[in-house]
Amino acid sequence: MKAVPYRWRCLACGSGNAASSQQCERCGCPARPRMVQIERCARLVALRSDKVFAPADADLAAAARAPSPQRTAWTVLAVLASWAVLAVVIRLSMAPVAGSRVGGWLLGAMMVAVAVLAPLSCVIVYRAARGAQAES
Repeated sequence: MKAVPYRWRCLACGSGNAASSQQCERCGCPARPRMVQIERCARLVALRSDKVFAPADADLAAAARAPSPQRTAWTVLAVLASWAVLAVVIRLSMAPVAGSRVGGWLLGAMMVAVAVLAPLSCVIVYRAARGAQAES
């Protein structure tokens, strides 16, 4: 990243910085940050001001991002429950037309889609959670 050619004020912590610096001397926020970076650096500054975390280069959000195995299981169960509720809503909303040829075919197609997408989304959620857990 290129340094800005003027003195600048950090958007995360408000500290003044030299023209040659590429990141804030206080919080480490880049000179030209994205919104996500501003929010992350502002959280780090708030946490450090409480003297909770001392190291300036610590990734404080890593522990929060890495779900526990129990949390992963609950998340997968929540995804499955959401699909079950969706299946019930589809079945109940299609009840008036389920007796017709097109309505029965459409209901069957929707139920097959739910039956395929429910476990697939659970696998995706589980793998994403395990990947986040392995990174930390």
